[in-house]
Amino acid sequence: MTTHAMQHITQHLDGIVMLPELRQLLLRMLEHEELDYSHAKIIPKLQAIIVGTADANQDLALAWNLLTVFASRVDQLQDNDPEPNELLETLPVAIQWHLLITLYVLVTNILSSLLETYPAPRVARLQKFWSETVLRKSSGQLRDLLAMNGMYNDITLEKYQETVQCKTGSSFALAFGSVAILSSDDENFICTLINIGEIMGTLLQYSDDFGDYQSQSDHPLTLPNILKQAFPETDIEQASGNIWHLLYTEYAVRLDAEAKKLPDEVEDRVRVLFTSMFS
Repeated sequence: MTTHAMQHITQHLDGIVMLPELRQLLLRMLEHEELDYSHAKIIPKLQAIIVGTADANQDLALAWNLLTVFASRVDQLQDNDPEPNELLETLPVAIQWHLLITLYVLVTNILSSLLETYPAPRVARLQKFWSETVLRKSSGQLRDLLAMNGMYNDITLEKYQETVQCKTGSSFALAFGSVAILSSDDENFICTLINIGEIMGTLLQYSDDFGDYQSQSDHPLTLPNILKQAFPETDIEQASGNIWHLLYTEYAVRLDAEAKKLPDEVEDRVRVLFTSMFS
């Protein structure tokens, strides 16, 4: 993580009583994290889109980035993937889990600090939305794990879409919704942006599934593998371009319907973001 982000995290930890071993390991773990640029910049981008300018308060962006770290590392531990964090890979699994649970608690602590800047009802709604969305994301992750371990066999396109909407769609819904909740009390405005976030996140997962097709060829709950089962006579890899075109077109129509509900300037910026993500 950047020096600026580490300074911000350190400032939050300074006000919390804890033993030095936890503080030191937590900071060392985060120093070794390299955030994906598209994820690291999503909150400032959305603030510029929804509010018109990136918010000077950086707590929401920091909380989002740390949640991204948390979700990525939990996913890697559960999938037994190689650990990209140089510190975590040297630690026993029990300590890795301990640090990750602590990291999520830190995320909730950072969210509570938003009370210093925003109206209490908005922050309370944000915290409720955040916890409910993370629980929804967790349900998608569990179904994915059950499928990987042969404990979930109702693998259909409908069930796959439910899983993707919970795992990845909800993540982007959380980003869009969080910025909207802190900036407005307009229920229709907030719900529209949450829906748009879910549309973009879900489509992004479809794209990733096709991009990771070779490395996830044995995972039952990916779009190419489900399509192979549904259409055994079709070469899914060869047809992937056409399938992606159909998906993109469908989700572009869904986004168009939602975007029309927004103020003109916000609508225009949302459309530019969608195009830049999927061009």
